[in-house]
Amino acid sequence: MEHFYQNISGFMKDSNKLLFDRVINSLQHKCNWVEVGSFTGQSAAYCIVELLNKNKLGEFTCIDSWSGGPEHQNLEIIKENKLYETFNKNLQPCQGKYKSIKSLSWEAAELFTDESLDFVYIDADHRYESVTKDLEAWWPKVKTGCYFAGDDYTKGHPGVIKAVQNFFPNKTARRMGRCWIVKKV
Repeated sequence: MEHFYQNISGFMKDSNKLLFDRVINSLQHKCNWVEVGSFTGQSAAYCIVELLNKNKLGEFTCIDSWSGGPEHQNLEIIKENKLYETFNKNLQPCQGKYKSIKSLSWEAAELFTDESLDFVYIDADHRYESVTKDLEAWWPKVKTGCYFAGDDYTKGHPGVIKAVQNFFPNKTARRMGRCWIVKKV
């Protein structure tokens, strides 16, 4: 399948693709992947196509409230309540290859069995309390030997940095561009 993520307006950077490629290349089989915070679907589109093209797509789940974080409330797409509609339209070429769950991210974690996911990517609410809830809810869902990662590990999002450092106090989380990544051992 040809990539189309470039045609989707979003916040994904090249460093995000490097992280996704690293995880995808490490997979030995079809995987169960959860993206927590999907916004307009740009990163989901990239990952779904890469996983499909490498015959590694198992279940791909996008979880979001689709109401935007505090930093997004002035965007027209949020004011007009069209983010979820836009997300679905943007992922139309991948219809049937993913499922979406409209929910608070940490509440949606209850729908998954512990040790059932090959990869979880956190990019939802960037406030410390919310990131901490996501880390606590999703870490048990990741299989041993698999990766757990997230976006916005930057000075512009101090809540993300603080939450990740507090949750992984032994510096097991590594920085990769603007992302963080941990392998569960």
